[in-house]
Amino acid sequence: MVRRVEEDGAKYYGPFPEAGALRRIKTLIDRYFPLRKNSGYPMKKRRYPCLNYSMGRCLAPCVGKADPEAYQEVVRQVEAVLEGKVDGLLAELEGKMREAARRLEFERAAEIRDQIEALRAFFGTSQQAFDPELGDLDFLGLARSGALAVVQLYQVRSGRILGRISRVVEKEEATDEEILWAFLRDHYLEASPLPPLVLLPFPLEDLEGLRELLRRRAGHKVELRVPQRGEKARLLELAERNARLALETELKARERRGDHPGLKALQDLLGLSARPFRLEGYDVSHLQGEARVFSVAVLEGEGPKRPNTAGCASRRETTTTPPWRRGSTGASREA
Repeated sequence: MVRRVEEDGAKYYGPFPEAGALRRIKTLIDRYFPLRKNSGYPMKKRRYPCLNYSMGRCLAPCVGKADPEAYQEVVRQVEAVLEGKVDGLLAELEGKMREAARRLEFERAAEIRDQIEALRAFFGTSQQAFDPELGDLDFLGLARSGALAVVQLYQVRSGRILGRISRVVEKEEATDEEILWAFLRDHYLEASPLPPLVLLPFPLEDLEGLRELLRRRAGHKVELRVPQRGEKARLLELAERNARLALETELKARERRGDHPGLKALQDLLGLSARPFRLEGYDVSHLQGEARVFSVAVLEGEGPKRPNTAGCASRRETTTTPPWRRGSTGASREA
């Protein structure tokens, strides 16, 4: 597992939507696919195989025990898992399991059965399935409130959503198009492998430049499309709806921290040296100058401060009432 892509000739997969998803899929591979675990880079030979070989979790290529063709087959299967193309792999493993059972190799058949069950458990419950005809694609959604924006990218492989990548962006002067372009550039400069189709929530100006960037990174043509109807348009609606929910969650979290974008705008408007933490609002109501009642509402940090939100009756105004206590202004000052 690495945090950045290097030009070292290796084949990288990712980025993954979260570290937890990466650890789960690595555990799946380590347990059910006998790849070398402690290879290092470059691979070095060892004098003796490690414990993984004794446990049946490695073919021990480090000491020359692995058959090259068998090991290459394991590598191909792991690549299919990392790319999310498990439907064909499952069919292939089921055929091998039946063949092993036919040859009375029941221990080998049980190992393949465990692989199949693990793959079905991982890709059948933690990933939401769509139409298999969707194939491989990415689709994006963007939601914005003032300077704060949330961009979300969903990865679909073999018609199945594998994960979601979400990024919070805060740029006051940038347009939606600039925010989306910057996200696409940063993501696809590191992502691998790239899908043949990317669905955008709205058109971008320099689509040809973006297509060329993706083509060079992917080694094949990558189509950029803004669908208007059908299943792909519904995918964009899903992405936008979830981006809006993520934005609302982020705004509430910032409000609890006293870091809401509205407070920043108020700070700039009033020329304050820091963002306001406590806000007080006063109001006065009366019936033709009689029965005056004033109220005060207080907000601190994460929201309304309930004990300080109340209404009180004002003193009755008479001819002896000082000028500073007369009218709505006087009642507000008294409050």
